[in-house]
Amino acid sequence: SAERVLGAAEDARLQAAARAVGVTAATLVQAGWGLLLGALTGRGDVVFGGVSSGRPADLPGAEDLVGLFVTTTAVRVRVDPAEPVREFLRRVQAEQAALVEHEHVGLRRVQRLTGVRPLFDTLVSVQNAPAAPAGAAGLVVTDAGTADATHYPVALTVEPGAAGTGTRLVLDVRADAAPAGTSAAQWGAGLLERFAH
Repeated sequence: SAERVLGAAEDARLQAAARAVGVTAATLVQAGWGLLLGALTGRGDVVFGGVSSGRPADLPGAEDLVGLFVTTTAVRVRVDPAEPVREFLRRVQAEQAALVEHEHVGLRRVQRLTGVRPLFDTLVSVQNAPAAPAGAAGLVVTDAGTADATHYPVALTVEPGAAGTGTRLVLDVRADAAPAGTSAAQWGAGLLERFAH
């Protein structure tokens, strides 16, 4: 896997850009990944997997349930070169927001209904768990981390940095996903740099 941690200035610019346009940082990540996939495949319409919390807000008592509620949904990004960037980002966010009420539908069912298998072969996971303030509910978090594993050939994980650190980008590339004659680590590192810029 390849890893890159954004510097404080890069992180601040990312957050400021999202605020200026009125979108989330996750939208910037999804739009950027969609643009990169489009450039790599020569297509203006791409689909990739997006990980979301999957905890239904309308489920009575959901806030009291213990456990991991995670789902993977299909994220579609259509690129129109004539569309201004601001409108493109807002559209990507609006299209994803419109699908939230359907994110409980499993991928297997979506594949069965559409007849498309697989729906995608890359995955993006934007972690958004906020750091707990010191002493919240009498607890103090001293260390936190994640370990992800996926069966997708290419998976990007974006983790917010703790206080004083930048956002961490991790790109996992399966050996058979890299172009012939290129190692997965080498290809992944180059791909991650393209994405970060």
